[in-house]
Amino acid sequence: ICLDPIRVRLLPRLGATRTALALTLAVVVLLVIPVAFVGAAVVNEGGPAVRYLEAQLRDQGGAADWFRRGWDWLRQRVPLLPAEQEAIARVTASVGKVAEFLAGQAGGILKGAANFLFSLLITMGVLFFMIRDGASFQGAIRRVLPFGGEQNDRLLALTSDLVSASVDQGARVLTGG
Repeated sequence: ICLDPIRVRLLPRLGATRTALALTLAVVVLLVIPVAFVGAAVVNEGGPAVRYLEAQLRDQGGAADWFRRGWDWLRQRVPLLPAEQEAIARVTASVGKVAEFLAGQAGGILKGAANFLFSLLITMGVLFFMIRDGASFQGAIRRVLPFGGEQNDRLLALTSDLVSASVDQGARVLTGG
């Protein structure tokens, strides 16, 4: 639905197969590759971020100073809380446990990544054929529907309008527009 206006414009120039290929590659370039870069950045920067947090808590600089002052204030009001160094040790130990857990889950993470890539490959293949052979699919759906020709056309038009409106409103929610 999002790609149909572009498909309609490209179809006379490129033909069905080239249009489907161009739009499928555009989806990969515009959606999949940026998500992969963001995921890689999160994975690559996770370790340094944890080390930076630990150093800031140890050196008592920057945000750690705010934490220290806030902890002192809170501890004056709730004396049951542990000492600051004990709290920092607990946070550091917890971060270490999380890192240890994630390292232990590396095989599962790789399995999930492989499943994701396989699903993505299948999805891009389905997208290619839906773009290329959309008219054939629509004709087959019309033949299968149990109503008369005019009712089938009306049902398909209503369904298309409903999906278009849903996609449009979803995009507006995501973009704040």
